[in-house]
Amino acid sequence: QCKNRGRVFDESGLPTELSGNCAFPFAMRTGKGYRLYFSGAAKGRQYSGLYASDSRSGRGWSRPQKIMDGMLLDPMVWKDGNGGFHLFYVTVQESGTSLMSAVSGNGLAFDKPRILMQKPFMYTVSIMRSSGAEAVLFVELLANSGAICRYDAATRSILPPELPTGEIESRPELRDYGWFFIEHGGSTICFFNRIAFSSENFGSIFSCETDFGSLRRSFDGYSVLLDRQRRL
Repeated sequence: QCKNRGRVFDESGLPTELSGNCAFPFAMRTGKGYRLYFSGAAKGRQYSGLYASDSRSGRGWSRPQKIMDGMLLDPMVWKDGNGGFHLFYVTVQESGTSLMSAVSGNGLAFDKPRILMQKPFMYTVSIMRSSGAEAVLFVELLANSGAICRYDAATRSILPPELPTGEIESRPELRDYGWFFIEHGGSTICFFNRIAFSSENFGSIFSCETDFGSLRRSFDGYSVLLDRQRRL
């Protein structure tokens, strides 16, 4: 049962250029509480900036401030072992989509974004697992497939090789998207939304898992398996 459900921000508490058009929330712990990042835009326009808001309890939030310009889809932030904040997001360009990154010392003032990866179509990016110096990213691609890659904090780059997952679901009437990962013991468990393009069984939540030891060995030439798929 959900408690304290409702809007995070009243429209009167938003910067005037937002007009309530906010999406892609991502929250993380800070030393004093929590920070919420999200994309925003004026009504009727494309997303045009990254905003941040802080909270001590996760309930009352400060007035959002714009911390970056540009089209930022599905932003997320990872803090490395040295205290650096690494922002990842997807942006749309005429040539396709790009996975971007930027770095900050305080999680608010980010440097100039750089391109990590370019594909004809990317939708979301998630962190599968991380250590102090490296994050394993899952990049959601078109047609129920993804790519798994390692991001190195020191060089701020994707380390080869890039591992395609292959089609996670081969039936064209199904669409899997919105991946989120947690670590549990030696396994990495992912959750995702599956839409069936029919009148029944629409919009279910599924999960699957992989042994991270196997995932690590797969960077040496083995295929990636996301197995034991089940509906929640």
